[in-house]
Amino acid sequence: MKDTERIIDTAIDTYPLEDLPSGFVSRTMAYIAPPPRFKLTFTDLALPAFFAIFGAIILASFYWLFQSINAPWGLNMGAWISQLAAFSSSTTVFLLGIATALCLVLIACAILVISIWLDKPVRLQGRAS
Repeated sequence: MKDTERIIDTAIDTYPLEDLPSGFVSRTMAYIAPPPRFKLTFTDLALPAFFAIFGAIILASFYWLFQSINAPWGLNMGAWISQLAAFSSSTTVFLLGIATALCLVLIACAILVISIWLDKPVRLQGRAS
């Protein structure tokens, strides 16, 4: 067995070495390169910020509207909100802040999922199809 291995090693050592084909290293590195890192773009940050501001404006509008209007269907939202405001103004601000933050988180998660879902796979150069 060792004799066979010695003969094979001798044969391999005596073969002439050829140069690598042009572009072999770059194609090999492109094939084994790690996938590109995830990075946030301007749109990933601008859209959640816009929707968060929009949601805060809507919440503030409803707060202002329901303070002065008695709903015709029997829900006296103005009284409910005034009771909440009478309880503590800091509690009202805290609850509106939590509602706004929850809207922001939900919108950001939805946009993140949609951006990942719409992302196209990266095709590597020089890879056989």
